Amino acid sequence: MKFKNVILGLGLSGLSFYDKARNKKDILAIEQNVELGGYSRTIKILNYKFDYTGHFLHLKNFNNPSSIGSMGEKYKNEWKKVAKKSKVLINGIFCKAPYQYNFGELGDEHANLAINSFKKRDLIENDSSLESFFKKNFGEYMCEKFFIPYNKKLFGVDLDQLSKKQISRFFPEPNETVILNQLRENNEKLSTYNSLFWYPNNGGIDLLLRHFEHPTNVEFAYPISIDLLSKTIVLSSGKKVNFEKLITSIPLNNLLKVIKKNINLPEINLKASKQFAVHIGTSQVIPALNDVSWIYIPDQTVNIYRIGNYSFASKLMSGSKKGMSLYIELSSSSQDPIKETIDYLTRQFSLDKKQIEVVSLNELNPGYVHFKKNQSSDLKSLRNILGNNSVFTIGRYGNWDYVSMEDCILEAQKLAEEF
Repeated sequence: MKFKNVILGLGLSGLSFYDKARNKKDILAIEQNVELGGYSRTIKILNYKFDYTGHFLHLKNFNNPSSIGSMGEKYKNEWKKVAKKSKVLINGIFCKAPYQYNFGELGDEHANLAINSFKKRDLIENDSSLESFFKKNFGEYMCEKFFIPYNKKLFGVDLDQLSKKQISRFFPEPNETVILNQLRENNEKLSTYNSLFWYPNNGGIDLLLRHFEHPTNVEFAYPISIDLLSKTIVLSSGKKVNFEKLITSIPLNNLLKVIKKNINLPEINLKASKQFAVHIGTSQVIPALNDVSWIYIPDQTVNIYRIGNYSFASKLMSGSKKGMSLYIELSSSSQDPIKETIDYLTRQFSLDKKQIEVVSLNELNPGYVHFKKNQSSDLKSLRNILGNNSVFTIGRYGNWDYVSMEDCILEAQKLAEEF
């Protein structure tokens, strides 16, 4: 089989490219799963719905989700804008997120220790690693209580192994005045980044997938080998595909494993975290979780780092009756994610196990890509060589980058227009 363009991976990026492509007749799409959408899928079990992992749509370039995709206008009235409400849980006490601007809510002792440590921080420390970046900007105490334990669970490695680019543009610049005034009752409150998000009225981020035209020519398989000289892909189904241009959003580390070594590619050790996402559907409404979109948990004694509430975004995620649709994210260190989740919710939030109606588990691998020192230039060089061999990477994992859903859509659309 020979095609002008082959799309490898039909998540949000691959679908966006296909939707924008002009000549769709000469496109073959390859997807290893038996359904499209990648991590943007929605799982439906009984009356409950869960996105594959926490997916709330933040927009900067589109005024409304209906502007996304060739069929987005059909769903204009099916989206709503939601004000994010997130919290941090430390030693059994909540404060609003972001922690660094609201730790005063954890009590005067905590606030005084945080402020005194902040004043003594080493401003001339080299902040090239993620750990040193946090210490330089916030001091030892805030790092000990939140930044280091939370992010260590999130990324799955010691933070001195990661570049400060790990948090990219998604982290707000520290505001010294607000930090130092935490003990004042009229202290200015700063909202976290992306304070508003879009979500479907009836729940399920998979609505966004319907904004795009889906390819009719799909091979459900995965690549066994790719020869860039002959422009040939051997698939797990046994078929061989020839391409003129290959557009790929599959994880870059997996792509490199199957490319034949008959061309010179730079050696890059690409690593990423692995996470578990436990979904809990309960007929019980848990008061402490009911009024929040998600909670950050830096507690080092548990592998859970975040609890999200889909029912906050859309009540119908837990059906038409009272109840909650929750997702709980854990680091890969967890030996039994489901048991650890249920035990924690029972202990910390008085969950009645008899009220649990649905439990499911997803493994996210890769989860968050790791940014190592000097990796950016190596990745740029790699993508240039791939591009010169008619291979074009797109998306968070295709480019090995930390970008938003909107970024993935825009990048894929731009590449399709260039073609």
